[in-house]
Amino acid sequence: MQHWEAFKNKHGAKIRPIVVKIITGFFQKKAKVTPGIIAGLHTFGSRVNFNPHVHILVTMGGLTEKGEWKQYDFLPFAMLRKQWLLQTNPDEKPREVSATRSHFWNP
Repeated sequence: MQHWEAFKNKHGAKIRPIVVKIITGFFQKKAKVTPGIIAGLHTFGSRVNFNPHVHILVTMGGLTEKGEWKQYDFLPFAMLRKQWLLQTNPDEKPREVSATRSHFWNP
């Protein structure tokens, strides 16, 4: 519980805006639409170990400025993940970002 409190206090409010910024930015740049996004923060893994991670549901398309639906059927996972790592590790150079290390918490 102590890990959760420290994590929540330091990073909890930052996660959702980062997710929204990255995904919305991609859709607005590539398809000129605003997507629907639902993001949930999970702090524990299936083994009840402290493992903060985000689950995200994103619509495959979005609304144009005129309010019309426009479908978009491609999400470049690798690029979005790199953006996530860079946004959550601002003090590191891109080549130093590792996909296997904990990005928020090192107890």
